[in-house]
Amino acid sequence: MAMHINENFEKELQEKIESLDETKQRLAKRLLKIVQCDYYDRNRHYTLFNKAINDAAKNMDEKLEYLVDLTKDLLGTYQSDVLRYIISNAPKYPYSEGYDRRPYRTKNLEMHWERILEKCVSLFDLARYHGPMIRLLANRDDDMNTTVLPDVLAYELDHGNAQAEEFVKNSIYGDNSIAWLNRDVLKGIMLSHREEFYKMAGDLLVAARLQEGLRQSIVESMDEGCLAATTYLMKVIIDENLVRYSSIVRAMDVWTGMTLEAESTRVAKQIIELMHECLGNELIREEWLKSEDANKLYISLWATAVIDEERAQEEISQIVKNGKRYQKEVALYALTQSQNEGVKYTISSGCLDETSQELRALILENYPYECHFSWNYNRKTNQYTSKMYLERIPALADKAERMRQFSLFKDMLDEAPKKAMDVPLKVFKDVHISYSADLIANKMLYLAAYDQDPEMISVLIEYKDQLSPETRGNLLDCFTAGSIEEQRNFIFANLSDKSMSNREKALAKIMKMSLSSDEIKRVEDLLKLKSGSLRQQAIKVLMALDDEELETSIDSLLTSKSEWQHLGALDILHELKEAQPAKFEQLKDKAKIIQNPSAKEQLLINKLSHQENHSLKNGFNLFEPEKESKLLAAKTDVKQIPLEELLTMPEDRMRKILTGLSEAVHEHREFEYEMDWYGSKETLLLGAELRRDFINEEDSKRGLDSLPLPEVWSSYFKSTSITVREVMELVLYLKLDYVYRYYSGKLDYWERNGLKRATGWRKEFLEDLYPLEKIENVSKFMEQLAYSDQVKEILSAYTEDA
Repeated sequence: MAMHINENFEKELQEKIESLDETKQRLAKRLLKIVQCDYYDRNRHYTLFNKAINDAAKNMDEKLEYLVDLTKDLLGTYQSDVLRYIISNAPKYPYSEGYDRRPYRTKNLEMHWERILEKCVSLFDLARYHGPMIRLLANRDDDMNTTVLPDVLAYELDHGNAQAEEFVKNSIYGDNSIAWLNRDVLKGIMLSHREEFYKMAGDLLVAARLQEGLRQSIVESMDEGCLAATTYLMKVIIDENLVRYSSIVRAMDVWTGMTLEAESTRVAKQIIELMHECLGNELIREEWLKSEDANKLYISLWATAVIDEERAQEEISQIVKNGKRYQKEVALYALTQSQNEGVKYTISSGCLDETSQELRALILENYPYECHFSWNYNRKTNQYTSKMYLERIPALADKAERMRQFSLFKDMLDEAPKKAMDVPLKVFKDVHISYSADLIANKMLYLAAYDQDPEMISVLIEYKDQLSPETRGNLLDCFTAGSIEEQRNFIFANLSDKSMSNREKALAKIMKMSLSSDEIKRVEDLLKLKSGSLRQQAIKVLMALDDEELETSIDSLLTSKSEWQHLGALDILHELKEAQPAKFEQLKDKAKIIQNPSAKEQLLINKLSHQENHSLKNGFNLFEPEKESKLLAAKTDVKQIPLEELLTMPEDRMRKILTGLSEAVHEHREFEYEMDWYGSKETLLLGAELRRDFINEEDSKRGLDSLPLPEVWSSYFKSTSITVREVMELVLYLKLDYVYRYYSGKLDYWERNGLKRATGWRKEFLEDLYPLEKIENVSKFMEQLAYSDQVKEILSAYTEDA
């Protein structure tokens, strides 16, 4: 069933905004900007909205109240009630997302703000669609922002909505479960507070013994909601011995940050039993904090953070201050799993005086702040330069604290390894932490960047040989000035850097400086090198000298023993001939200093005296402009044949073939197949995804043989008596969906990037060329097909056999 969109949605919002007070209007307009943008364009508008709401509100409570009020004013009471539900339950859910997430919970709503705001925007996105929530869940549009749909489902379940309850039951137990059951439904169950639905998810997990894809979807969702849902399903996994399945172990890795996939099933089972026991018993958590078993200590800290991360912070701080070395290792590794930068900074900055290599590597991993650099292209210098972004924090406003930390990082740098290394932790198998001088220096750069302290920068310059070329380049770009002697010396030292990029950056800096005779000599020495870009930069620097210095420099280059320096001087004279003819006339006789020129030198000397006479009038001496080509003059009368005259397949025939193919997929929807993805095996469900097997190009399968169940699709095509022309026409119509979406302005952001909109002559051209009405009909029909993606993949494969 197609979803109906309110085309006047944004206009209606704008009308409602006009009736709000001044502060709310300002916030609502910023919120509307986010809603109007494509997903990929939203970050900038999120930043602007955050700035506006931070200016308007005194604290987090006021920010959240503004968000609820705006939702109520613009969308209505139902959506604002859902948002209040989301806010009130946020502390019960983990705040982190993504593959590196850990199911840690915190009452600090600052950590939940980003997700709350994203879900608020998603409520606006969903408000475009007509119809109840159940229809949205059952008929999801791939372009729909469904971030908040699980929360809406949880809200309805917690409020006893019979229709929502029936939908979930049918999704799990019904005949159409393959089509309806998805991550949004599973996550909605986990977010709810209804234990009977956890039981249904548990039944489904047990029933999915032979369906790795379904099992993976369940365990990937079970850590994203209420703790009660997680512990209930953990018990199911333990009781049914499901830990033997790889998807369960992978999920445990995500929950804990441990490398359990490399362990035996026995060890993995032991770990999940420890996790379940620890989550349910506070006395055990406290007891294991003193355990000499690293796994028990880690699981205790992990379980404490899963319940309340602030409490875990207290425990980790105590261990880092007073614990044994192995306990400190475990505690700091547990801290690396957090995404709470404030917690990580507080603990790591307090133990910078540790001397063990393992602990220092873990401290660096936990210290969350450093400078961020972006690359910017400079057209004048034809090179990329670094631009620095600095995130300042109140805890480092005090210069004395920055100096304290800088000094301790310097002590680390004194003892840092000459080459980057991965430090193995003694307490955990197969866990390595990166450790290098560069990592330490980047923390020091961050502290120096607060006020560009010359003494701190001088210290870093002393260690330049231990830094990577990239870090030296960032130091050169963003932390040096020609007015300070030590920094000036560093700039010139980079003229002999191993990195060509750093040499060019140094020359770009030198271009803006007044040079001494010794410094000019160092620039001249670069002309002994063959590198084209470096020579060009050096020549630009020398040409920027005043007349007397330039003449002296040319004399020095021409009297040297290096042919490459001679060529450099001649290049300078050639540049002067084009750019500054008067100065060239004064200096052109300098070329006579070279007594016995080489072939390369003679070529440049000849060019200095040769008068170029290339112009458009004489065809730049490449062609005769007045001579007319007979081929270009000949005219041919070509009749344009509209594409619709070539596409003759009736729509009824197309719909019949596409429907039959979708029904064939439905018949085998529960078929599981295995794919090898660069050495990693993945089990997929045909009804969820159909993927072709053509990774190995040397022995690649073609056509239907590259699909699972090739005999089924081959048999179907034979039964339809489809012709080669019909196959080609069908596939063409499916590909022309892109043209139709471009024509109607429905391309995704990434698809239309760089394309001009289809207006004016572009739109007329497309109308003349393509049968757009027929393409639209096929596209809309494909949207209604239950297995449209699978149908496209099968047809695409069949073209190779037809």
